[in-house]
Amino acid sequence: MRPGLAGFSLVFSMVLFGLPASNFLDLGFFGWSGFLLSRSTFSGSSDGFRSPTIEDSVSWGAPNCGVSPSLSDAEISVRDESLQLSINPFLKPKVHFNAMSAKALKWQGNRVYDFAVSFGLLNTPKADVSYVANPEALVLNLIRVDEDGRAREAVVEWILNPWSSDYGRVKIRTPTGEKLVGSIEPDTSWHRIRVVGDWRTNNYLRIDVDGSSILLREQLLFETKPWSNSFDIYVELGNAWNNCQHTFAVSALYDNIEIFYR
Repeated sequence: MRPGLAGFSLVFSMVLFGLPASNFLDLGFFGWSGFLLSRSTFSGSSDGFRSPTIEDSVSWGAPNCGVSPSLSDAEISVRDESLQLSINPFLKPKVHFNAMSAKALKWQGNRVYDFAVSFGLLNTPKADVSYVANPEALVLNLIRVDEDGRAREAVVEWILNPWSSDYGRVKIRTPTGEKLVGSIEPDTSWHRIRVVGDWRTNNYLRIDVDGSSILLREQLLFETKPWSNSFDIYVELGNAWNNCQHTFAVSALYDNIEIFYR
């Protein structure tokens, strides 16, 4: 039998018995990730990841502590051939914010996209207000903004605030809220998350968390942005909420960032 016919026969059998064969094809059921769009490994440079932008927690409803972060309160650098994102490296008191760095990608049209990121913390969080290295969450985001400013996003977050009941949980963001998809015990080991989404149907298809996979059918997150016609992969990190009293500064490493399409 010629290569490819075995897969065709299996798909035909799945259709015959009422199974959704297209789902298995889109999910790379036969081990095919698709066409490589981008791979970043950071040997000596940030490989197109831009200087970080910041989002003050006041903008999403947190109390105003009277101190605002500035662009100098977030940095990207290359450390041990990985991309390092650092929040509040100069220990400004009371600031609470997210910082994000993005790399522009070439939009291939509405199709299935698959992105995978390896990441690790430099310090393990602790439920101790005197311990500086406490994060809020680590976020990965593949976002397409259309010509009209409508954004369709595949967003996954690892919740790292040690005082949160969701500590260590991994969730995706959808138009109706967050959905639990797994968990990772917070530590300083390397971890890897892979997300597959369909920008034709605007649905998540699959997520792999350290090799454990689940199938999804939730909608991608929809938002409106003040810019248009872009396609980017984002890495994002936030420091823990400080109750307007404490100082938290955190760093994370990212590596082997891959985006495929099919």
